[in-house]
Amino acid sequence: VTVRVKSIADNGELVIYGDKVTNINGNKKTIEISGVVRPESIMAGNRVYSTALADARINFNQDGELRNNDEPSLINKLFNMIF
Repeated sequence: VTVRVKSIADNGELVIYGDKVTNINGNKKTIEISGVVRPESIMAGNRVYSTALADARINFNQDGELRNNDEPSLINKLFNMIF
């Protein structure tokens, strides 16, 4: 997720925020990320590992129907039919 610097703290740390919204078949998914990053944690290409994000807030929201991904596998279904 791409983020932007919202402000710079007095100690030079960067306060960041970003979000990404996808809409697939009417299901809207949003991920929001915010936190604080030290300038020395920024790597080439302006990348930052999530482990370098202090006071991290990561929110994931989904509108629309949730599918049940806990359905038994085909092997489990066959095993249950036999026994």
